[in-house]
Amino acid sequence: MDEKYKEWLNGFRTIVSEQIGKKTYEKIAKNCAKCKSVANDSEMADCVKEIMENFDNVVDNKEKRTDVMETMGYYCFQNHFLERALQVKDQSKGLEDIIKNLNQVIGDEEYFKVKGNTILAKFNQCYCHIGVQVAKEPISETYCYCSLGWLKDLFKILLEKDVKIEMLESIVSGGKSCEFIIHLD
Repeated sequence: MDEKYKEWLNGFRTIVSEQIGKKTYEKIAKNCAKCKSVANDSEMADCVKEIMENFDNVVDNKEKRTDVMETMGYYCFQNHFLERALQVKDQSKGLEDIIKNLNQVIGDEEYFKVKGNTILAKFNQCYCHIGVQVAKEPISETYCYCSLGWLKDLFKILLEKDVKIEMLESIVSGGKSCEFIIHLD
């Protein structure tokens, strides 16, 4: 199994076990036949779809599910983007500069736009590194709270304060784009 898939599966197991309990994780993973052997992104997308369906069914409390997935996003950010975020922060003076530099680092498009006391984030493709973007069927929105957690950590680093973020839609759960609102106040 590719390291990125192992890393995600092990991380999910650890975070669910720590935040909700090992027995809960065992209930979630018990019938995940598609996760026994993952060789490519398509198989990982099927695995994640199955895990998220089980997660939604086993853990009734949406707040607990979102906390787990936001924690997943935190670790993903720390492991895969922190250095770039720190560079953006060091090279920027003020919010407008942060957003301009962040957009350049990610890909020279306007992914982030300041609008009043908010930042609008819109991505026309899924950037998740574990391959869920190739899913043939929508994956539970629960999964995309990982991206919300990733964004929370990104803006905590860039703005040096906690921010509230709303997820409007996500591609892997059936949306046309991934859209978030970052509240600055």
